[in-house]
Amino acid sequence: MCPHSESNGDLFLRTELFYPLNYEGLGLYYQKKKRFEIMLEQLEFFSKDDSKPKKLDYLTLEKQIDFSDSVDSAVLNDALTKNIITVQEYGFLANKLLVRNEIIQSELVGITNKSIERADTDTLTGISNRRGLDKYLLNVVKRLTESNHNRESDPDYILYFLIDVDDFKQVNDTFGHTSGDMALQKISKLLEKEAERGGLVARTGGDEFFFVKEGHGLISQKTANEICERIQAAINKNLSLVSGDINFPLSVSMGCSILIKNDNDASNKTTEEIVNILTNASDEAMYLNKKEKHNR
Repeated sequence: MCPHSESNGDLFLRTELFYPLNYEGLGLYYQKKKRFEIMLEQLEFFSKDDSKPKKLDYLTLEKQIDFSDSVDSAVLNDALTKNIITVQEYGFLANKLLVRNEIIQSELVGITNKSIERADTDTLTGISNRRGLDKYLLNVVKRLTESNHNRESDPDYILYFLIDVDDFKQVNDTFGHTSGDMALQKISKLLEKEAERGGLVARTGGDEFFFVKEGHGLISQKTANEICERIQAAINKNLSLVSGDINFPLSVSMGCSILIKNDNDASNKTTEEIVNILTNASDEAMYLNKKEKHNR
């Protein structure tokens, strides 16, 4: 900040502003900005004798950069050409303008990213929702089936798990929806632990969860089923509704489908069609698992 002294008749306001890059910070920034713009409008930048508008100079330009968007690079270039500011002052003001624009842009980008993240997140559990799952699945299927599959980050296969809580209606009917919500949150935490090795967990509504797991190397349907059984056993071992006097055992049923790189069955299908096939296959396998457990 270049030091300046106030000349006769000058109105000078100096405020250093630091705002966090979030909704609240952006709101404070624009509130302060608007208040100062109103004040300038009322004072009309008049000099002390109120007889003529204040002369455009370094301090005026600096204040406008700080508190309004009326100054851009064209204004600075014009001021330099007319010798209103020196080359040194031009350099300082140009840098200040750049920093201001970067801060505003960062705040707007941050808000946009946060809005997208919230739109893709299940509010109850904090994991992805249907929208987030669809975006992720379409992306990973495209990477798996596209012809230029040669990046190390691209998978060689994906496993698509569907998880459904057994007799969940009984939990809500017996203990209430608050207890049911606690159970769903616990399941999401257990699934997130499985996803630490890579993948996405989503709750798509009610007591239905999905887990997309990317993998590298070779895999068979038999191995995929064994992975599904291992995850199911790990969840059921640690899953029960515990709250006060309540200690109610819970379990989940699971189904798994698999998509392997260069799968001939997928070569003539769109990404959306492949996703539907995976979903239907996982759904059928999950209901078969549920039926087998009821018949025991």
